[in-house]
Amino acid sequence: MTILGKKRIVLVAVVVGILISAILVFSSNDVTTSDMKVSVDALTSKVTLTHANQKISTIKDLENVTEGDIVTTDSNGTALVEGEHKTYLDRDSTLTIKHMANGQGSFLLGVGRVWSRVEKLLEQGEYFEIETGNARAAVRGTSFGVSGTATTTKLLVAEGEVALALKSASGAVLSYTEEIVPAGKKAIVTGGDFEITDITKEDMDAWFMENNPGWVKPASTPHVKSEASFEVKAETKPHVQNFAIPREQKPESIPQTVEVKSVPSSILLAIDRVTPSEVTQGSVIVTISGKGFTKIRSLIFGKITASDYRIVSDSKIEFNVEKVGLTPGTYDIAMIDLSNAYVLKEQAFKVLPAPEPDSTQGRFNQ
Repeated sequence: MTILGKKRIVLVAVVVGILISAILVFSSNDVTTSDMKVSVDALTSKVTLTHANQKISTIKDLENVTEGDIVTTDSNGTALVEGEHKTYLDRDSTLTIKHMANGQGSFLLGVGRVWSRVEKLLEQGEYFEIETGNARAAVRGTSFGVSGTATTTKLLVAEGEVALALKSASGAVLSYTEEIVPAGKKAIVTGGDFEITDITKEDMDAWFMENNPGWVKPASTPHVKSEASFEVKAETKPHVQNFAIPREQKPESIPQTVEVKSVPSSILLAIDRVTPSEVTQGSVIVTISGKGFTKIRSLIFGKITASDYRIVSDSKIEFNVEKVGLTPGTYDIAMIDLSNAYVLKEQAFKVLPAPEPDSTQGRFNQ
């Protein structure tokens, strides 16, 4: 083979190598643009998933979702949408996956309510936000709830901070209206303005307590609103969105049906006593007596939601202190049933530290 022929072979090899490298680089870029994996799981039935191609399926097991997918719960359904966040979707709610890539997540709450908890610290260029018909809530903290329709939005911030901004009738976010809502505060958006006030006992319903067991309200600080004019200009054509109105946000002209926040012991759900009410830390069986237990869906000790307990009858529940994971301390006990009834028995149960082994016993027995 001539020297010229060898040079041609080397040149071809170099070109091929460059092409392969370019393909690998582009392939790796493709991976990073879709690195945000999001899945949905039905916690209670019924939950449906409408894909961007309009195909509808009932969610029974964990399913991956993509941009444009819509998660819908019926009157009995609840769902968990999870990626670098955990977003719980309540009953009679609709959530659209708008955008997700490179640590960026955007979701549209059409109707109903969600509770989001973002555990990953957001880096530059990353964001997590929930939009409604008239507002956008962007994460600056870790735990917040949003409920809304096309015309009304309610934001509750349990931890951290959330940046709230209005949207125009055409759906554009009005960045100049943005206000920071800190922990312990709520904001209600109606029309072209919103008001930031303290979270009250009326806001701490079964949904709030289930997502924030044992929540303690931060010390109240006055909210100072920045000087800004809030106005949403109407479009030439009226902007109409056909969303159902959830129970807790019906117009004032319609009598409201408020979700049960606490239940008189004589009606649905009650905790009468805990036996024994004081135990030493360890593998100890404890009995809760009361009524309405066969329909409970959450049993909460302070800030711990129990996953290991036994419903013996409608009036008796048994649990193992060690399996629930209770450490020394005094615990409130709360229950939430399938109808969202909520009952709380304060300082109902106490766990004492286990006695330390006697270090002198072995010495005396020698």
